[in-house]
Amino acid sequence: MPLPSSGDFLPAPTTRGIPAGARRVVLLAALLALPTTAGVALSIGTSMAVGVLAGALLALGNFWVLSRLVVKATAETDVHWGTLTARLLLKFSVLGFALFLLIVLLAVDVLGIAIGLSLVMFAAILSQLVDMVA
Repeated sequence: MPLPSSGDFLPAPTTRGIPAGARRVVLLAALLALPTTAGVALSIGTSMAVGVLAGALLALGNFWVLSRLVVKATAETDVHWGTLTARLLLKFSVLGFALFLLIVLLAVDVLGIAIGLSLVMFAAILSQLVDMVA
């Protein structure tokens, strides 16, 4: 099924496969992960800091893959919805399996993982606030 003309609504793909705005969110989240992990390690302990770092890495990877899928889907004039759905389900399954491995098999701190996973959302909000101010 062809997509309607996107006009000015969708960002044009840039180098390395994701738009500049998404790349900025990834960079901000990575920069936030470092002091957050260090702060948690110093104040609470290394077990939770490992969870924060693992959650941040999972969130960064998930956001990057999702950005690539959105760019790919919006760049094509004829989207194959079955393929796109399969890729999204595969991404979701890999994320779920990684969380299962971290929590059940490796016994990584769940609260730390949740903090790490939330860093990408905080980076997205921060990125939008910077755009509003600039």
